[in-house]
Amino acid sequence: MYDYLRLKLPGDGPMKNFFAGAISGMISNLSVYPLEFARTRMAMQGAMAKYKLNEIIKLTFKREGGLVAFYKGALASMVGVWLYKGVGFTVYEAMKKMNQNSLKDSLNFLNFSSGATAAFIGQLVSYPIEVTKRRMQVSGSFASGDPQKYSSKLPLKHEISVPHS
Repeated sequence: MYDYLRLKLPGDGPMKNFFAGAISGMISNLSVYPLEFARTRMAMQGAMAKYKLNEIIKLTFKREGGLVAFYKGALASMVGVWLYKGVGFTVYEAMKKMNQNSLKDSLNFLNFSSGATAAFIGQLVSYPIEVTKRRMQVSGSFASGDPQKYSSKLPLKHEISVPHS
């Protein structure tokens, strides 16, 4: 998807790489988000899982608002993916371009080092939003025992920036 968008988007340079990466990441994230949501709910149960995957899907659908319930935290996730993939692909392409002459005999190392650095920087930028997404996914869950529900789309900005005592 990224390569396709790079061909179709106008212009050239870092902004084109950012938008191609961000949009392709959002499309892929949106398509698998309900499965990630269910996986998060499974993982939060721990080793003594009370609910199986099919039960989590049925109960979430029935008790938490239908299909929309599987997209709790999706806005935070989209912001995180936008940053992670956008920054990641921008850094990746910039590093490849910057180092292509010095590493022309070692394309595997060039791709590896560019990808590793891009992933690190992208994760560094998007991690606080990932924390928000996870908390929203498990909030108010029938399986978590946590009755707290968040009413706004990005409610945890205060919790990320203020240390708990």
